[in-house]
Amino acid sequence: MQFKYLFLSAIALLTLPFPISAQENHILFTHGGSVQTVAYSSVNSSLIASAGDNNTIKLWDLQNDTVLTFRGHTGQINSVAFSPDGQLLASGGRDWTFRLWNVHTQQHIATLEHIADQVLSSIEEVVFSPDGQTLASAGYLGIKLWDINDQAETATLEHDDWVWTVVFSPNGQLLATGDAKGTVRVWDI
Repeated sequence: MQFKYLFLSAIALLTLPFPISAQENHILFTHGGSVQTVAYSSVNSSLIASAGDNNTIKLWDLQNDTVLTFRGHTGQINSVAFSPDGQLLASGGRDWTFRLWNVHTQQHIATLEHIADQVLSSIEEVVFSPDGQTLASAGYLGIKLWDINDQAETATLEHDDWVWTVVFSPNGQLLATGDAKGTVRVWDI
């Protein structure tokens, strides 16, 4: 008997019109191809980067209603990330490279390869440290840490499988990684 009243109450609640507190307005962009990744600028909330399987990065400026296209990758782009100061954009993908871009000049700064166990690796994710001085690239058999100023590899953090995701702690002293085997590791860097 109680189930009957519960069921009728649920039906009544589902059929009542509820006021929607959040507006359902949205802005629609067409990137072209499948979008694998999006990122907001850390200092300018009107800038959004998107990238995917058409090998391009789109930089959408909501305030000025413009879009810029960054070209250079030769394979699907899996990840984009803005530096904490909003000056740089990093991108990584299936062409075994990650690239650094100057957001304001739209200039390509560097192309670096993620090599693990003497094998070029697809880049699954890129992320900046909170101070913007280090970039981590996730890929085959581990994480590579890169010095942003001289674009040099500073460390390799090894896994025994593909690393899909990586994130710095807010203070930049720890790094958490997740791999294809279901292992999460926390590194003191």
